[in-house]
Amino acid sequence: RRNIMEVRPAADVTRLASQWLSQQIDQPFFLLLNYMDAHAPLVLDRIERLRLERNGLSNRSVSEQFAVKNRVNKQGIPVDDPEYRYFQQAYGLISERLDRHMGLLLQLLQNQQRESTTAVVITSDHGEALGEKLFMGHGPSLQEEVIRVPLLVRWPGLDSSTQVSPRPVSLI
Repeated sequence: RRNIMEVRPAADVTRLASQWLSQQIDQPFFLLLNYMDAHAPLVLDRIERLRLERNGLSNRSVSEQFAVKNRVNKQGIPVDDPEYRYFQQAYGLISERLDRHMGLLLQLLQNQQRESTTAVVITSDHGEALGEKLFMGHGPSLQEEVIRVPLLVRWPGLDSSTQVSPRPVSLI
């Protein structure tokens, strides 16, 4: 029996979703994917760590990340500049990784000639505070960094270039 709450890295989620999609060729489908890579701890792959080092920052271990988060959230001690830069850049690198994986899935739909018949919605359940206002994470907070999330919708038959809303929308 598999744990349905098992956390997998983006590469595994994309690979499994691609395999599943390839088996659904002539069938309607609903697929919900939850990428967890941008959740604490921020685990960088080898290339991402090298990019971080080229920017003069060293990778932080899981225990170091949680120590900083604990210090900020429980003791009210602000992150210093190198720590903030680390979390900001690591989160950015992981966001780029997730963007690449979204692109791979969209490319698969295009290769299967399904992009014109498949609705795609990309969103997030929360953002992430990186210590900007003496808070790190996404727990009980209404900070802008936590509540502002993307909502991208590609609907078959609609010209996406003319359907951009300047107003805030709700996921509820």
